[in-house]
Amino acid sequence: MELRFSQLASMEDEEAKMLAKYGAVAKSISRDVVVPSSMALHQLHFLINLAFGWTNSHLHSFQLPQPLYQKLTEGKLLEIAPVFGYYLQFPSSTFNDEFWDDDYD
Repeated sequence: MELRFSQLASMEDEEAKMLAKYGAVAKSISRDVVVPSSMALHQLHFLINLAFGWTNSHLHSFQLPQPLYQKLTEGKLLEIAPVFGYYLQFPSSTFNDEFWDDDYD
């Protein structure tokens, strides 16, 4: 969360004090976001950026826990990889340039 102090000038005193206090949180800021299970990970990434006021300036990756990954792939990754591609890559994979597909110009 980023608070621009120039925005405080046009606010009521009490509102400005509250924003100044909570906008300067050092440890963490969290959001509870309810999303449909049908939402694609690419859409979820966009929503997370929007919810936190971020500008897509970081690498990102979504990974399944190993037991769930094994259950979904049933040990047949080589057979399904051509269909699903990077969506089901090995959990230990490192970040590659593919994760910048939605970067701003």
